[in-house]
Amino acid sequence: MATYGSGFAQGGNALIAPSYRKYIYRKTISLDTNEPQTFPRVVGPQRIVMSWAQPPGPPKTWSFAITGGSNSVESSVLPMFPRPSGDVYNQVINYRVNGQDIPSFGCIVLGLPIPPASESTSRINRFQVVETVIVLGLAFLFAWCPFSEVDPTVTYLGDPLDPNVVEMKIISYRATAANNRVNTLPVSRGAPFYFVRKFPTIFNSVAGVNPLDALTALPFQRVSGQQTIVVSLSSGFYFLFDVDYGIISQGGGYLGYTYNPTPNAVLATKDVENATILSIDSPNNINAQQRDIYFTVAATDGRTYIFIFDPSGNNQVPPTIQLSAGPPLAAEDLVVNVLVRYFEVI
Repeated sequence: MATYGSGFAQGGNALIAPSYRKYIYRKTISLDTNEPQTFPRVVGPQRIVMSWAQPPGPPKTWSFAITGGSNSVESSVLPMFPRPSGDVYNQVINYRVNGQDIPSFGCIVLGLPIPPASESTSRINRFQVVETVIVLGLAFLFAWCPFSEVDPTVTYLGDPLDPNVVEMKIISYRATAANNRVNTLPVSRGAPFYFVRKFPTIFNSVAGVNPLDALTALPFQRVSGQQTIVVSLSSGFYFLFDVDYGIISQGGGYLGYTYNPTPNAVLATKDVENATILSIDSPNNINAQQRDIYFTVAATDGRTYIFIFDPSGNNQVPPTIQLSAGPPLAAEDLVVNVLVRYFEVI
């Protein structure tokens, strides 16, 4: 059924499919000090991604999602902080774990109480984050100011490690103005709001064998628009990358229609977690206007996957995932989760 608006699961024919821009701030966190280190403040939904690149083995990554914050400077607001935890307005602007976005991977996030006024700090929203993917159990304290443009801080809580560092990314999303694919405005007086729809496909292991161990291509949920493909295992490992996938072409932004590897490659490789995009190509007829796109993705756990995206708007062919190299999944369950962000009109 054709709809005007964002495409839905199984590639609902949409005249407009979600599009947005990803912004990334990078920060190197030194582990040779227990002093607070500032990083750029972002208002609204965002993800914090931290990675450890020390040998042995490939880099280890963990991440979590946060939302909240305001830039209000009204005199009626500032003297009233910190407010009681049950205050509705306080709940809206406080930074808090964002449960609707990509879930936490590789870490435990614990929200801490608002500090007493005697601490004389405006960074009253605090979280302790302990990674679980390295045997060291690195721990950090994050602190945000919910009501003013004060840079947040991150403090390493363990014994100093020299010269080791952790690389951190602050990832946020904003609507795009120059693209008519989204019914929204690119600016706001407050934090931009969007909601995330998740479309999971679960590949459960049966009697110690996962269906992907057969090395055949298996389908997962088809959704139109810009999206994040998140692959997670029951062991806790995950990797993700972005694609732009739709039914009709508006300026070469849709994957495989008309075929153009450049925008597809730029979008997919702009930010990848726990994996490397080895290739983006199409073995089909080079003269065809509409061609399947093959993504070969090497995950840092030693497995390689092939993702095939068919842009056909008539057949609604779902994309597929295929395990092509590396150890079998065996008793591990695997989930392919497609996440799409829908911005509200403001």
